[in-house]
Amino acid sequence: MTWTPIDCVTVGACCVDGDCLNLDEATCQQADGVYAGNGTTCGEVDCDASAPCCFEATGGCVDLDPVSCAFAGGVVGTTGDTCAQTTCFPIGACCLPDGACVDGVSPDACSVEDGVFQGDGTTCGSTDCPEPVGAACFPNGFCLSLTEAEAAAAGADWKGPGTDCSDGNGDGVSDACGEVIPGDFNGDGLVNGIDLGIFLVGWGQPGTTDLDGNDTTDGVDLGIMLVSWTG
Repeated sequence: MTWTPIDCVTVGACCVDGDCLNLDEATCQQADGVYAGNGTTCGEVDCDASAPCCFEATGGCVDLDPVSCAFAGGVVGTTGDTCAQTTCFPIGACCLPDGACVDGVSPDACSVEDGVFQGDGTTCGSTDCPEPVGAACFPNGFCLSLTEAEAAAAGADWKGPGTDCSDGNGDGVSDACGEVIPGDFNGDGLVNGIDLGIFLVGWGQPGTTDLDGNDTTDGVDLGIMLVSWTG
């Protein structure tokens, strides 16, 4: 069987003087309308809505309906806002996750780097980016999100900016802190006489030497420690 091609007319939403009609593109243009595209419908196009329309070549802004803005080559802003409320193409300082600051970037470029945009016209010279936080690992495996200075003051091992205390494998230990050996109180990877000395100092008290979490260091904790004994 031979198929004969049929020239089907495709229609879409057409905005004419604030009204919406379902027309083909040629008819829409003849009516001095703005065609929203093939397959669009008046149910999804608001011909009365306006939004800031920013033009990259000039940096200027005109309040237009989104369809007109797009066809004029502009960048559509938030519907319902006005140019008076809009800064077209903002450029400013960006605070990065590691605490560094970058000047002269757009909000989108800052977001790509997981940074926080500081606002149009801001500079790194006048911006105080917060110190980065990261996983701080204590000898008993406990983890807190701290700055590097805070980790040093607390005697914890800081794992770097952006690290966190999540426990992805569910072993009760932060992934950033790695595997903790019960009874390795000084964090040297061994359970020996040094750890036993630390353990005895904590006898009868809560704290890092309380391995079973019952708020006291006792014989049960000693048994847990001896299972991991390396000598």
